[in-house]
Amino acid sequence: MELSEIRLLRPDAEVWLVYAGYNRRFIDEFAANNRIFLNIPGFDASPAAFENDVEMRRHLAMSDAVSSWIRGHSPNAPSRNVANYSATPYPANTPETRRFGAELGNIDRLFNQVKIGDIVMSPQQNQYDPFLIGEITTNWSKADDLAVGTLEGEVVPTRRVRWLNVALTRRDFAPRTAKRLINRHAITLLDDRLYADIFDRVYPNYSWGDRSKLDLFGNAYAGKDPLQPYEAAKLLKYVMASVFAFRAGHMDAFQLLDVDSAIRTMFKLKIREARI
Repeated sequence: MELSEIRLLRPDAEVWLVYAGYNRRFIDEFAANNRIFLNIPGFDASPAAFENDVEMRRHLAMSDAVSSWIRGHSPNAPSRNVANYSATPYPANTPETRRFGAELGNIDRLFNQVKIGDIVMSPQQNQYDPFLIGEITTNWSKADDLAVGTLEGEVVPTRRVRWLNVALTRRDFAPRTAKRLINRHAITLLDDRLYADIFDRVYPNYSWGDRSKLDLFGNAYAGKDPLQPYEAAKLLKYVMASVFAFRAGHMDAFQLLDVDSAIRTMFKLKIREARI
C-alpha cells in the first residue's frame, strides 16, 4: 500500500489567485525563485510601507516613476528618495487614480492579508497549461526582496512560496470552480465555497476543519479473499485516529502507542468528545 504525507491545513486557510504580471510575464521567475510578487519595480519596501497608508502611497508613486523610466517613457532616472513623492500623485477621478487605487489594494492583499499556509494558484500563459500551485511559507521580509530580470534588474518585495508537485489545469476542476479561476485582477481571494473542490484535487491526503480526505493505493482486489481489504481499512482507521489525537492535543501520547492501541484509545476519545 502507498500513503502520501497528510497535509494538516489551518481551518482558516485561504486560497488566492495570483497573476504573474501582464500576459504572465513573471511566471518563470515565480517558479525559479519560489516567490510571488507584483509589478512594482523600485518599491523600496519597509515595514512602514505596508503598515501606513501614506507611506504605501509614496512608495507606490516612486515605483510608478521607476516603471515609467525603465519602459522608456521618462528620459531621466527618478529619485529613489520616497520623501520626494506625493501620496496623491494623480488628479482625482482619472484612470490613473483608479489604477493607483487598485494597485494599493493588491499590495495590501499580498503583504498584509495573505497568511503563512495560505494556498496560491498562478495561471500560466496558456489556459491548458497547469497552474503553479503552492503554499505561502513566510511573512514578508526585506531579505526576500528580489531583483527581477524582466524589470531591468529592479528590486521588488516578494512572498516566499513552496510550490507543490501537482499538475492541474482549469479543466481539472469542477465547472463552478474553473469559472472562478480566471479574471483580470492581479490577486484575488477565492470564494471559500470552492475550497473543498480545490483541496480535493491539490492534496492526495489532507485534513481541514471538519473535512478530511485520504487517497489509499493498495494491491488490486483479487475477489477471492474477503479479508484482503482489511489491511487498507485498518490503516485508514489508524490515520483517522491520528487526526483525532492531533485535534485533541494528544499527539505525543498517540505516537507512543502501537497501531491497535492507538486506534482503540483515540477512537474512544472521539466517542467521549461526541457525548460531551
